[in-house]
Amino acid sequence: MSMRLVTVFGGTGFLGRRVVRRLREHDFSLRIASRHPDRSRGFFGSGDPQLRAVGVDIHDERTIADALADAYGAVNAVSLTTVASENHDSRSAANQNMIAA
Repeated sequence: MSMRLVTVFGGTGFLGRRVVRRLREHDFSLRIASRHPDRSRGFFGSGDPQLRAVGVDIHDERTIADALADAYGAVNAVSLTTVASENHDSRSAANQNMIAA
């Protein structure tokens, strides 16, 4: 991975896929953090060594911190639909976990 490693949360979602593609066009190495890391191969192929998919639970601060380890930057493209379908306390906890990590 290059020194410009960016973690994209929700990188396999509608918005996240576009963010991943745009960042790769600008030579960033990417860690695609998603509930469904296996989907990244279907969206982006498996031939790019600068793309790495990792499983993340936004309700688990540890998995968020692991996804951010040694990252130059981060993008939060987590689906609002997914978070909005949960109760308010759960949404708040997820946001706090992202901030804390």
